[in-house]
Amino acid sequence: MLKQILSVITIVLLSNSACLANELTARLSQNEVALGDSFELTLTYDGNDATAMQIDLGNLQNDFAVYSTSSSIRSSYVNGIGQMQRQWKIGLMPKRTGSLIIPAIKAGQYTSKPLNINVLPAGSSVKQQTTSQTQQASAQAEQVEVNLQIDNEAPYVQQELNAVLVINDNKGIEFAAEPQFITDADEWVVKSLRQPTVEANGNGGRLIKFYYALFPQKSGLQQIPSMQIEGYYTAFDDNNQMSGFGGFSNFFNMNMSNLFGVKKPIRLITKPQNINVLPIAADYGNDWWLPAEAVGVAARWVDDKPIFKVGETVAREIAFAAEGVSDTQLPEIILPTDKKIKQYPEKPQIEAIADNNHITSQMKMRIVYIPQVSGKQTIPEIKIPWYNVNSKQKQYAIIPAVTIDVEANANVADMVQTNEDAKINKQPNEKKKTAENINLPMQPWLWIVIAFIAGILLSYVLLKLSLQKKTNGTDINLSAIEQNLKQKDYRQLRDSLIEYGKTIFKNSNINNLNDLVKYVDEEKFAEQMQLLNSILYAGKTAELDTDAVLAALRKKNKKHATKDESPLPKLYK
Repeated sequence: MLKQILSVITIVLLSNSACLANELTARLSQNEVALGDSFELTLTYDGNDATAMQIDLGNLQNDFAVYSTSSSIRSSYVNGIGQMQRQWKIGLMPKRTGSLIIPAIKAGQYTSKPLNINVLPAGSSVKQQTTSQTQQASAQAEQVEVNLQIDNEAPYVQQELNAVLVINDNKGIEFAAEPQFITDADEWVVKSLRQPTVEANGNGGRLIKFYYALFPQKSGLQQIPSMQIEGYYTAFDDNNQMSGFGGFSNFFNMNMSNLFGVKKPIRLITKPQNINVLPIAADYGNDWWLPAEAVGVAARWVDDKPIFKVGETVAREIAFAAEGVSDTQLPEIILPTDKKIKQYPEKPQIEAIADNNHITSQMKMRIVYIPQVSGKQTIPEIKIPWYNVNSKQKQYAIIPAVTIDVEANANVADMVQTNEDAKINKQPNEKKKTAENINLPMQPWLWIVIAFIAGILLSYVLLKLSLQKKTNGTDINLSAIEQNLKQKDYRQLRDSLIEYGKTIFKNSNINNLNDLVKYVDEEKFAEQMQLLNSILYAGKTAELDTDAVLAALRKKNKKHATKDESPLPKLYK
């Protein structure tokens, strides 16, 4: 009788186990989430065939990104009856806002029920699904908040405004990359101001701050570009699920990710903000628009005590700095024209420096001056307009005019005549013409003697010039150029090359490397000179090809010895 009773109980237990088996259930870690944050879908299957069970997540791809999947299998025996359960944890991140449906998931021949989740806009506060106040406070403390703070809601177009990205981090975020502005380069120029800072937030978390300077490129109602933050944090499952199976043996069936945590991605986007960008000030005029906090300008001669001579070069460096201005906004310095002093600016060196929570852009430029007339001459002033955003007034940064004493040059005549010079020189010409009119015709034999003597003198002069050109141009200058190349003294090399060009191409006006390239007319030489310009003016780190430079110069020098090449540079037209 007892055996019969036990048999009936066993059959009943097995029947109940069968009724509970073969079921696929689904649940969400939360019913509401902000766009950019993640949540977890848990699928549980109870059945003795759980080992071979596979799930199909294809239906999720339309509205969700699947960033992680993990599974665990548990088996236990209660009163001699075996139980098996398989569980899948799927990390999801929504692709859009709104009320979304988690579709039914298939596992073998079984299907879960669909679930609903509400996706709020990025940065929204999510309702906590906890019951007690203690649990709500704990859940709130684990959130991450982002905010972009700006210091000016009505800047002028192209004026700097400062922005601070504040991340209130209670999850221990690890950044996948530096936060990025979602913007069009044509609408905003963005510069990093300084290194981010980290401080405690009072909840056991931290406040992380990133500092930026923004320059709006269009006036009117504009939207501050949103910032996107991507990273991940380590999450732990509060439910270790050891209860319900009772017994020490279940420790070996635990999902080990509960002990070490699971890395979950997080994507945060700041809320959009609108500002009113003011247009160029109405009374500013047609000058280059330069809204700045402050502007400074200075000039110095490269040589401490320069000597000015007709036809010889003297260099001066101009430095210009503007606070609260992007380097792309610096104006082109326009030099006033003066026939008595030629001015040739070289390519400026420009850089932006983050200092004192502002961007200060600097420009350094070298200007070569060539006096055309001896005597007291004036280098015109340089006047750069800018707009003071604090006083709301147009101002000027001025390099004053400079008076210099230009010495006459025995080798070069004055290139430009003043009005008095023209009057003085006109009278002797007229007298000479009168004398020529009254001279009697010379005898034919006298013309022959004069022509013979002139031919001898001309041959002597040409021979002397040829020997002098060969010695000075080839031996001396090329030796200096070769030494500069070997020592990598590229600034001195530039000066040596210009001097070499003036020596070899006697009738040319070579005052910079671009002029020299036109006369040498060699592709490899042009490439090396472009590289030299990048080294001198763009801060590029490189080495010149010594053989290519010297070979081109020697080749050109050889050709020039037999052919007169004296094209007029466009610079002087």
